[in-house]
Amino acid sequence: MTVPSAQPPHTAPAGIAGRRPDGGVASPGRRGPASAPGEDVAALRGRHGDPTPRRLLRRLRRLLGDDDFPDSYEQALGGCQLPVATGRRVGVLSVDGGVGRSTLTAAVGLVLAAARADAVSVVDLGPTPSGVAARLPEQVPASSWRQLVADPASPDRAATGLHRSLRRTGSSLHLLDRDPDPTAHPAPAAEEVELIHHVLARAFSVSVLELPPAAMPMPAASLEQMHCLILVSGAAASSAARAAEHLHRLRDRAPQVPILPVVSSTRPATPAERRGAYDVLGAASGTTPLLVDHDRHLAPGLPISLERVGEQRRLQLVELAATALSLAASPGPHSAHRPGPHTGPHAGPHRADQEVR
Repeated sequence: MTVPSAQPPHTAPAGIAGRRPDGGVASPGRRGPASAPGEDVAALRGRHGDPTPRRLLRRLRRLLGDDDFPDSYEQALGGCQLPVATGRRVGVLSVDGGVGRSTLTAAVGLVLAAARADAVSVVDLGPTPSGVAARLPEQVPASSWRQLVADPASPDRAATGLHRSLRRTGSSLHLLDRDPDPTAHPAPAAEEVELIHHVLARAFSVSVLELPPAAMPMPAASLEQMHCLILVSGAAASSAARAAEHLHRLRDRAPQVPILPVVSSTRPATPAERRGAYDVLGAASGTTPLLVDHDRHLAPGLPISLERVGEQRRLQLVELAATALSLAASPGPHSAHRPGPHTGPHAGPHRADQEVR
């Protein structure tokens, strides 16, 4: 997989769509586009996050040497290449729907898979089909996590099958999706979650898991299997307040797991809205939330191409992936992350009270 660089950025991961570790073809499930009927899907897929005039202006500034994006991007990308112990697991969760939980799960997985030489997985553990599969390129090989844990006595065999699948397809990213069978139980049982973690620890260096919503909390033992939790809030003070309440519950239930708060704008938000959410979540967490601003390419819910995400939002995604990986790789308990470049309220190009340019 090609590492996304400042110029040129990411190329889609190679692989065979829908391929199971045992060589069979998985059900297509919901890998199709998530756009509404009547929308021009091809146009939406090809739409860049930055309008053409903005891209031209930035290209001119870069030619004149008046642009720090390439250096900032490469520095953040280096954090995604951090060596880790086997089986680092990053969970992504939220209280509200529609705040970008699936989009961020897919994007963080894509960034890490593009930046790293080892295997990365994206896992959908939600009780109902989320949008994470639809946000991954169709070339990403997929299989059902329920099939992997069908034989509780041989999780090592399942991990070996995944290794063989990755070698066969040439992809460094693998999707473990929900069982497309509508009669299957809506969420993994506690013993299945334990087996899933066992397989992930042996098959992938990093796994990014979309967790069930806060209304369907996971058992504390399952949360404690995570090495980092990304808690996503919408860009509104009310959404941040609900996320803040859940953050305190998470700390009570899994005090050893670091929590990374993120304010995500899935629609254009005013500086005042972002600032309100940022301040509420920051005060509750005692740390500096990260920001992921609205992006025209990410908004439709179609497969993500990192090269078409606007530059500053791409930088925000890479910083999110690098910060989460740093927390997941660090030994010992954590309650917050240290502010990094471009994450503080008055630092860098994505301040909470400023429009992203």
